[in-house]
Amino acid sequence: MGANATTVALRKSSIATTANVRHVRDIKSASQASFTLKGFVRDASGQPLIGVSVGIKGTTQGTQTDVNGKFVLSANTGDVLVFTYLGYVKKEITVVAGADLTVEMDEDSKQLSEVVVTALGIKKERKSLGYSVSEVKGSELTTARETNFASGLEGKVAGLNVTTVSGGAASSVNIQIRGASSLTGDNQPLYIINGVQMTNSNDANIVGISRNSGGQYDNSPDQGDGIGNINPDDIETISVLKGAAAAALYGQKAIGGVILITTKSGSSKGTVEYNTNYEFEHVSNPTDYQYEYGNGAEGIKPTTAAAAFAAGNDSWGAKLDGSSVIQFDGVSRPYVAQENNIDEFYRTGGTFTNTVAFSKAYDLAAFRISASDLHDNAVIPNSGYDRKSFNLSGNFSPVKRLMIDAHLNYTSDYAHNRPILGDGAGNPNYQVLLLPTSLNVNTLNPGSSGTITPANIASGLGYSGVAGNELQFTNNNYATNPWFAADKFVNNSSRNRNIASGSARYTFDDGLFAQIRVGQDYYTERYTDIVPDGAAYYAAAFQNLGETYATVSEINSDFLIGKPFKVTPDFTITPNIGGNEERAKTESTTESGVGL
Repeated sequence: MGANATTVALRKSSIATTANVRHVRDIKSASQASFTLKGFVRDASGQPLIGVSVGIKGTTQGTQTDVNGKFVLSANTGDVLVFTYLGYVKKEITVVAGADLTVEMDEDSKQLSEVVVTALGIKKERKSLGYSVSEVKGSELTTARETNFASGLEGKVAGLNVTTVSGGAASSVNIQIRGASSLTGDNQPLYIINGVQMTNSNDANIVGISRNSGGQYDNSPDQGDGIGNINPDDIETISVLKGAAAAALYGQKAIGGVILITTKSGSSKGTVEYNTNYEFEHVSNPTDYQYEYGNGAEGIKPTTAAAAFAAGNDSWGAKLDGSSVIQFDGVSRPYVAQENNIDEFYRTGGTFTNTVAFSKAYDLAAFRISASDLHDNAVIPNSGYDRKSFNLSGNFSPVKRLMIDAHLNYTSDYAHNRPILGDGAGNPNYQVLLLPTSLNVNTLNPGSSGTITPANIASGLGYSGVAGNELQFTNNNYATNPWFAADKFVNNSSRNRNIASGSARYTFDDGLFAQIRVGQDYYTERYTDIVPDGAAYYAAAFQNLGETYATVSEINSDFLIGKPFKVTPDFTITPNIGGNEERAKTESTTESGVGL
């Protein structure tokens, strides 16, 4: 643009009064000579708008913007230009002699819902589609924020079922679109981020580390999923493609549907955003246990430590009367109901998220950069999650008709002591719920040193007296002391992930376009699990230490060629031809042994 360029920021509506129209006609009557008017049309984020209709009001003269959002038109001073574009508010601008125009168009909230992002990132009118597409704005995911944005899709898309594993902030989210698509395979949808296919499978053969959600007798934790690496503050829109027709271009992987994620781009005004969010987490107690009878069996109070130890999970003793009764560790305590064990064990958790972003748009380029930090203290003691993410996106047009687009997302996360979910050893949650009604959970906490008391040793209940061993309260070795499980077991994981993509699109004068795109999802992951020597169920033959390392890489390259043909003013055909190449590679190693 020249130095005399006039920037016109147009808002939701524009009114041309009768008086204005008369004034325009008066100017025209002055017989001013026509001149060549040049202009540029963009949206609120600074992106050029292609194919905007630009016409002179009251005439049949007009043109359209090119791939760079530019237009050239012969006009007179005082002419009223009318700008129309699907999904945007119509604009009217009065021409000023000798001045080029930069016009910013605003999205029409009523029409916007009718324009959606479809397969390969192509925008289409909803009414022109032969399949169902639902779109969710990124702002809807941050109003009532979830650590994993996929949990926030619950109730926002018809036919989409969301199930979250009860494993804290770093747990997996299972999504099914219109029910199960396979009886034996993975029913998860395919996730596409800025055109890049993201690995989110639970299959250990694909990702190297099994995303275990916890079977009944499984003492493995849920290890999270791929979509949990995405910062919801960076999401612009999410399109959910339903049915085989919608996912056809993505092949077999999309049998469960497709979720397209488009991240934010630059703002025309140049903005700095800061978003801070804190969530409290508290365990609710919906249990309705009986608090009439206490620890013991056959209606009898324990009279020895051994009897209390043998009935360590039972509340079949006498009625609670406040008398002094011996417990598993040889210490006598009041025989009263302990109704607050859940509140005594679990803490108030919290997730603190901070995101800062800077964006700027120019006539032919735009960019956005953001950084985010998430820190979570889980409700289970000694458990938490940290995630740091960086996002960079930009587009520019180095030459006429060529648009280049690039995105880079880097995430580094660390989960400390992911909770075990199954009905098995090492799960602190299981035993908190099954303690005898007269046993206080804090009695099981031997302190940070883990020292076994002399009373425990004298009771002959199998304690070795070695500091750090599990303080047992029952003869069931697989009923792990919840404090010991939270403090001594190790289930840690870390992941570094890069999702990058680049595309180039060239549009010829006749509307023919050619596009190429390359994207990669690459990450390294490490998982550490340790069963401490002092665990009651641990035997010398067990391999109590495990380290798993995985490297996953998936590269997708595709091209697309197409051209719109306008058959009638209301009927346009756009045939496309394209292809895709995928290269996936997984490397994983597991080391195990006895060491701790």
